[in-house]
Amino acid sequence: MNISLRPYQRAAFDEWRQYYPTHKSGLIIAPTGTGKTVLFSAIAEHYYNSSNRPILILAHRDELLNQAGRTIKEVTGLACGREQAGESLAGSLLLPPIVLGSIQSVSQPQRLERFDPDTFGLLITDECHHSAANGYKSVYAHFNPDFHLGVTATPDRLDGKALGAIFEDVIFEYEIREAI
Repeated sequence: MNISLRPYQRAAFDEWRQYYPTHKSGLIIAPTGTGKTVLFSAIAEHYYNSSNRPILILAHRDELLNQAGRTIKEVTGLACGREQAGESLAGSLLLPPIVLGSIQSVSQPQRLERFDPDTFGLLITDECHHSAANGYKSVYAHFNPDFHLGVTATPDRLDGKALGAIFEDVIFEYEIREAI
């Protein structure tokens, strides 16, 4: 890792490391601007180095995928590929360690069909409060990762759909009062 985690990021990382071997999914909640992308980059690096299995990071906006790609390169040095619009790795025999995917592209049935359900060992959903939407559900139903991590600053959905239907539990929550 090319940077040091802040104490609360280290605490979240340590909680995840203890949690993930015995669970299939979990949620990390932290306010905007507290380094969730740095945190999930460190988690991805740890997971990849211990498993040598590719990781899929899903997001709903291009800006989030770009930020994740820059941060992962800076924090870990791991190579990233894209599954978005005209860029596709689906069906590739050799994937980079990290695949950054837009939910709009990855959820298309013709793309999903080209990925084996066991392709990715770790699935990370950025801004996972969106994960109750149908596009995300189709991706989650297709893949069988060792672990699915959701990260968000806003776990409460306006439509009232519960993230508990997707994630087993909250692994770590960092409150805005603590951040201030």
